[in-house]
Order: sequence, then C-alpha cells, then structure tokens
Amino acid sequence: MDDKVKQKLFTVKEALEEKGKNEAILRHPKASFEDLIDELVLKGIGFNIMNKGEAKKILSNLNYYYKLTVYRRNFKRDADGKYVNLEFSYLTDLASVDMQLRYILLTATLDIEHAMKTFLITHITENLNEDGYKIVNKFFHSTLTTSYEMNREKILHKIKEKSHYQRKLYEAHKDSLSIWVLVEVMSFGEFTRLFEFYLKKYSITEFETRRMSGIIHAVKRIRNCCAHNNPLLFYLSRNELEHPNRIISDYCKKAKIGEAFYRCVKVHDIVAVLYAHDFFVKGIGTRKFRHKELLNLTIRSIDRFDYLPKDNDIYYFFRLLRMVLNSYKIE
Repeated sequence: MDDKVKQKLFTVKEALEEKGKNEAILRHPKASFEDLIDELVLKGIGFNIMNKGEAKKILSNLNYYYKLTVYRRNFKRDADGKYVNLEFSYLTDLASVDMQLRYILLTATLDIEHAMKTFLITHITENLNEDGYKIVNKFFHSTLTTSYEMNREKILHKIKEKSHYQRKLYEAHKDSLSIWVLVEVMSFGEFTRLFEFYLKKYSITEFETRRMSGIIHAVKRIRNCCAHNNPLLFYLSRNELEHPNRIISDYCKKAKIGEAFYRCVKVHDIVAVLYAHDFFVKGIGTRKFRHKELLNLTIRSIDRFDYLPKDNDIYYFFRLLRMVLNSYKIE
C-alpha cells in the first residue's frame, strides 16, 4: 500500500471519528450541575427531602452524575416515562449502601483469593509428582493456543521495574520461575486460570471441577466490579441465567431462596462469593468477622429502605441476602 492510499484511508478514518464525536456531543452534551438537576426534575425525580442546593453540593463534592443516577433503574415509571415516588435522596442512600457493600464483597474476594492460593500451594507441596517448577511450564504450554498466551517473560515483566515493590522477586527468579513465585505476581484473573488448570490436571476430589470453575468466574466478576468501583445495586432482577450453577442452586435452596431470584446473574454471583468464602476460607476469625459486617449492613439496609415498595428489587435483594446469611454456618 503506497503512502497516498495510506494518507487517504487515514483521512477517511479521521472524518468518521469526527462525525461520531459530533453526534455524541449532540446526544450527550456537557451540562452544568444546574442543567443536570433540571434534567432529573423532568424525569420525575423529586427534591422534597433533599433540596436542589444540597443535591448540587453532592454532585460537585461527593459523587458524580452517572454514579448516582444509575440507581434510578430500580424504580418504576408512569405512562409518561416519569419516575414514580422517586426522591433524589433515595439515590444518595443507594449509592452509600452500594459503596459499603462493594467494600465488604471486595475484602471477601481477597479472603477467597488468599485461601485459594494457600490451597493450591499446599496441594502442590504435598504432591509427589510435582517439584513446583514443572507445573509452571505445563501451565504456560496450555495457554499457547488461547487468546491470552502466558509465559515467564510476560509474567515477570510486571515486576521488572526497579520501583516495583516485588522487584526482588524478579532479580531472584528471572531465570527460573517456581509456582510459589508465580502465584505472587499473577493477577487474580490469571491465577484463576492456573487454579482451574491444576484442578483439571489432577481431578482433585474436593471439587466438581466444572461447577467450581463457574463459581470462581462468578467471584471474579464480583471482584472486578468492586475493585473498579462500579455500581452494583441496579438491574438486580435482569439478565437471567439459563443454567445457574448447580452448587449455587443447592446452596440457595437450603436458604429457601426461590429459583426466580438466584437465576438473576448479580444475585447468583453474590451468592457465589458467599459460597466460595464458606468453602475456601478456613480461618474462623475471618469467617465470623466478614459474616458479621455483611449481616449488619444487610439489617441496616432493610431498615434504611423501609420507604421502598415491598416489590422493589432493593427491598427483595436485602431480604434474600439476610436469608442466605442466616443459613450460613460458621464452625
């Protein structure tokens, strides 16, 4: 391809990008805080409990427009498309509770990650067929035909910089990588691939490998949502799973939760975090503490949202969460 053709294609690409940007600006123009509040009023959102001045302070200092207004999806609209009995203060309540829930779930997923790593390292230590090095090469080889190939250079590149806290690991192990070092420098997503690889290779009897894999992926989705600080408490009754994980189904049935609820992907995934925490985490202190803080938040939230209609997704969600937590046995 000669330079003239390349330049022409580049010019066409620039023009299309500019056209797309202009269309986006027309659809979603930059707006002042006053304009944003007026838009909420047009949508039927009230400022009777919290006035517009207070709302502006929240939008400019404590939270931003999308992060707050995403929670309006939990409320019904009338025939004209306006929200019914929705106050701006309800959105701020939901944003606050969602933040607290995400923080608790994130720490729970960190507990699970630590416990999974401990389980894997213990199993390899006691496995007479593994020396801690061969398994690393086998795992890397298994990724050759995947969309995300992994190798020693790619893994160690993350800790190669002198300013990295784990630089000493790079200096000591850059020539040969053991499983003990690998699990320390992997992301959680990468580690779950290693964990699943090992489960399948050795058919570990504690697990139904295929179903446990589904639970691990659910934990990863919740972890990513919480770690990236994405809103969680909306569309709780959407995105139904055609085939919910059987382990999660059984776990919910014991808590007397109906299938209509645990089929919804967010409910399913949050329950998966609770199940995985119950399954993997052995420390009684950690289990009790995490259970207590989540149960306390759940009870406070049920009281806090007593103004919501009883058929609202948020009200249902925290009632279901309380049922699961009440069935949780710490031994």
